[in-house]
Amino acid sequence: MGLKNIIGKLVFGELSGELSEFGLAVEQRVVRELNAQPHSQFAELLDLKNLKGESTGYVRAFKADKLEKIASLSIDIMPGMRYFNIHIIPEPHYNIPRYNFEGMVTTKGSQLSMDLYHDMDIVMDFEFINQHYSGLAKTFAKAKKHKSIRLEPSKLPHMRALCSPYFLLANKVSSEDIYTMQHYAMSYLDEWLKIYRQAELLSAEAAETRLDRRLHIARMIIDNDPDRHQVVSTYGEELTQLIERAAMLQ
Repeated sequence: MGLKNIIGKLVFGELSGELSEFGLAVEQRVVRELNAQPHSQFAELLDLKNLKGESTGYVRAFKADKLEKIASLSIDIMPGMRYFNIHIIPEPHYNIPRYNFEGMVTTKGSQLSMDLYHDMDIVMDFEFINQHYSGLAKTFAKAKKHKSIRLEPSKLPHMRALCSPYFLLANKVSSEDIYTMQHYAMSYLDEWLKIYRQAELLSAEAAETRLDRRLHIARMIIDNDPDRHQVVSTYGEELTQLIERAAMLQ
């Protein structure tokens, strides 16, 4: 094994552990702030076993007021690749965006991203963005000035079409900057909680339209995920679909 591979594995192990702690800290705060309770529907996913029968991660789902669910996912997609995602999905009749933080660490590097995804098209609801996303704008501007964190747009066209103007994505995040990224993720959560606590009810028609659009978007993301085949090769199609339903769909 070459020195580069050895160093890559050592860095992966360090970042993977820090990413897990990072994601867990966000999950624990969400559960505490919202007094969330375990979602019994997804109890079978608490111990995810790959096709070899090895335990490789979990999906923890929670229920809380105004929410469809909180989904916390942590999996080893394959040796040398760990993925973590926290997704807060509001009930469709509340005018609340979805909070999402996700990260992936491989032996070749890392990527972390966060956003408040609004279910409606950004142009259609730009007034809402201007009114409620000013805090995100400040955090995003601060992150752009951080010299050792390199922000980039998503390389996936379908993701660029769905994110807010303050979608924060950083590649090759170093161990030293993991906690800075955690601070940003908590700041985004602060802004989400403000919207959550003063949420307005939508009309029945608007809620139905939002739910239809949300399911369409989730299906589009799944169908265009370039790494899905790796998940299927690890868990099989049936379990992969259960993971997707727990982490993304209603």
